[in-house]
Amino acid sequence: MPEIKRPNYFTSEFLVAKDFQDEQAYHRDMRHCHNRLLHTPGVVNGLEVKTDDNKLFIVKAGMAIDQNGKEIILASDTLPQPLNLTATGGIYVTIEYKDVTDEQDKDVTSGLLNQYRRITERPLIKTTTSQPTSNDVVILLAKVNLAINGNIINIEDMRTFASAKINNATLNSIVKKAGDTMTGPLTVNANLQVTKGAIIPSVGNTEASGIMFPKDPGGGTGDAAWLRYYSRTGENTTFEIGTSNNSDDHIALMASGNVGIGTTDPKYKLEVVGDIKASSIDSVKLNVFGDLYVDGNIQVKDDTLAAMILRKRQYHGIVDIDPNMPLIIHLCFESRLHIPKTIKLFLRGSLFSRAFYTELGSHTHQAAAQSISLNHSHGHNFSISSISDHTHAINVGNTGGAGKPSDHNYGGSFPSSLGGWKSGWISLLTCLTGETAAYWVSSSGSHNHSLSGGIVSNLGDHQHSITVSSTGASIQAGTQSKEYFSSLQLLVNGQPRTDSLLQLLNGWREIGNGSATHPLITSGTGVLDITSLVPQEIGNHELRFVVTQGGGKLQYNIFCE
Repeated sequence: MPEIKRPNYFTSEFLVAKDFQDEQAYHRDMRHCHNRLLHTPGVVNGLEVKTDDNKLFIVKAGMAIDQNGKEIILASDTLPQPLNLTATGGIYVTIEYKDVTDEQDKDVTSGLLNQYRRITERPLIKTTTSQPTSNDVVILLAKVNLAINGNIINIEDMRTFASAKINNATLNSIVKKAGDTMTGPLTVNANLQVTKGAIIPSVGNTEASGIMFPKDPGGGTGDAAWLRYYSRTGENTTFEIGTSNNSDDHIALMASGNVGIGTTDPKYKLEVVGDIKASSIDSVKLNVFGDLYVDGNIQVKDDTLAAMILRKRQYHGIVDIDPNMPLIIHLCFESRLHIPKTIKLFLRGSLFSRAFYTELGSHTHQAAAQSISLNHSHGHNFSISSISDHTHAINVGNTGGAGKPSDHNYGGSFPSSLGGWKSGWISLLTCLTGETAAYWVSSSGSHNHSLSGGIVSNLGDHQHSITVSSTGASIQAGTQSKEYFSSLQLLVNGQPRTDSLLQLLNGWREIGNGSATHPLITSGTGVLDITSLVPQEIGNHELRFVVTQGGGKLQYNIFCE
């Protein structure tokens, strides 16, 4: 440590800027030395970190002393400012000493450049993802815990307050040597910090034992509070937490978790391992797990017992849900006795099958074309439009005999192909049959006819080749047969409550993201207290769970009590 020097002014001394700077440095250094040697670093007062909204924070005005003894003074509350960092482990807010020069303090008369007439001691507030160590010159103020979406979940106060140091010299003035006992009261006007060892108060059941708190903090007389440990008889001891004076003096256990009696791992807000004896129980909420033994009468005060029974109800199930098929639950509070004190909710998602018809009305199917043989008996009609030249076998016989013209009569003339033979044939026929201008042929001879168009009748059993086809829409195959839903939304009586539900799900950005790895699928939401989301009023209240895309199965449990 260098020698301490201070300016020594005298008449007619020529002073320069350094003389005045040395003057200021002397006083600052002596003050910092005092702070450093006689006080521990920390907050003197104020400097609380508060949230202005879900994403901004402010630091309240206050003062601190760093490990170099420098005073850090924040003259007024800061403006709301963003954290500008993301971290799942939290963000630390610190404050440190800083000298700054402001433009309005810049010298404009001397002609010198960048000279300032004043220096401002304005602290610097920083945010970091790493917790500062005891060797840092910064003062740790708070830890801000963030959700995945960047919203502030809560702010942990991590201020350590500055206190007086009891060094060896000071301690020797109080206690001369180890084992000595100090007589008389010791008043400490700051925090008393014991870094090693334990605080061991005396035992006994009087005001001179244990830990006593200042009496009458609110005025009046007779108010007191204490912690005592004493022997009742022999080895039977009692640890006593007590208050005195009147029934309005309370003892409250403000545990953020659970309180256990007879157990170090309580699973409920209050868990007692053993028997409970009470002269009276006046509560609108009594849960009994196991047997209930009553030695005497049960007296119902007002509607207490009725309310306990009416308020208890449970809704549960597993449903398919998609954008067109929401889950709707109605909570009906018929009277004030039905209005529950608490409403608990649990949700969990799972796979949902898309293999179902979405339209069961008129639709078509695509069939492949094919030939079908059909055997049946039916008639056909066929007409002959013309007969070309043809031949017949001539059957010569007697009039009236077989093969005469009545069997196969043909009116007309011989074909022109007979040429000059036609007259000879006619004469021959006339001579043989005695008939003229007509001729006949055998009915059983072989001949041909040329037919065109018409209807054929009575053809008997035969076959047809039939082609069957259809047109229209076809069955469409989906891209996948199962899926998970995305972005489950909650509406209570038609009002959006998804953001409020997400605040209960620390770190969740959305309720389901369409994948199997989302916490909704892997473990569910856990038990959520949604009492504040449902109006505590008589009537019907609708809880509607909807999704904007995808589909899935949703397991739900709602317990009212």
